Amino acid sequence: LVGCDAAGDCCCDDVSGRPTMASSQQSQWRSSGGQLVITSGVTLVFECMMGHQLEYLKIVRQTTRRPYNEILSDILRRRGVLGLWDGFVPWGATQAVTKGAVFGFAHNLCTQLTRPYFKHKEVADTLAGAGAGGVQGFALSPLLLLKTRIMTETTSQGESSFLVGAKVIRREGVSSLMKGSGTFALKRVGDWGSRYAFTNLAEKHIVGSDSYAKKIAASLIGGLVSAMSTIPLDVLVANLQKASSAGKKTIHLRSLRLPRRPPLHPRLRHPRLPREGPPRHAHHRRRQDRYRLRPGPTRPAALLARAPGRSQPPRGILRLPVSL
Repeated sequence: LVGCDAAGDCCCDDVSGRPTMASSQQSQWRSSGGQLVITSGVTLVFECMMGHQLEYLKIVRQTTRRPYNEILSDILRRRGVLGLWDGFVPWGATQAVTKGAVFGFAHNLCTQLTRPYFKHKEVADTLAGAGAGGVQGFALSPLLLLKTRIMTETTSQGESSFLVGAKVIRREGVSSLMKGSGTFALKRVGDWGSRYAFTNLAEKHIVGSDSYAKKIAASLIGGLVSAMSTIPLDVLVANLQKASSAGKKTIHLRSLRLPRRPPLHPRLRHPRLPREGPPRHAHHRRRQDRYRLRPGPTRPAALLARAPGRSQPPRGILRLPVSL
């Protein structure tokens, strides 16, 4: 039939072939402006009801490594139930509106750019999602940093969000708002690209796409696998933007490492202590620092004080007290 879509619904007039009112309304809602309004409104409602609270617990968990029940009880004890909305106004709400608006507009634009060059719809959707995710990551990085500072800084609990933002800009400069933006944009590229790819694979090979319930199930599977694959980048972004890293030039790989122990003395196996006593000649001082008995885990200072000291023992021989 001429003028009918894939589902068999007629969208054109039988005689003239012009699009009907239903077709024009559908194309209007699928435009960039209509998708921008819909995605921003839905994202704002979700972030206000549940998304911001879950992200609060996730960021504190990633930066402090404390259990969730301890984090939740600490927030409720210090700020009450309203403490779960710390940082939502204005940074969280602005991020929610911008998140949906930027991604909806960028995805629609990237889809129009990629569809003519790729025969398969799945490949075009994956590339469009990855490109829109990168644009979204760079646009949301300053808002995410301000929200993360409020969540992770214990001294600013109860302080106005505007004052916290002004303090960050005054102390670290405007350029500090883009700290971690490259990692966050890379995380968004992998997040949305893998989400579209896994969702299309789930619709094609697992659940199908015959009904809305199957499409929702495929979206849940794709989102779950995508979130699990980008967890390391998510933890990295939280550690780069937390309050304790303010003003520091944090290297990406070192932000996840545990603090290293101090170097040990090669012979006595404990940290070298500064030399005590009057200054001597250079060669005497070198030999004394090399063979001097110093307190350590196995040599308490009280026992070393009773031990007869020797400034220049024979080379290669370390004489220990008999009491040890």
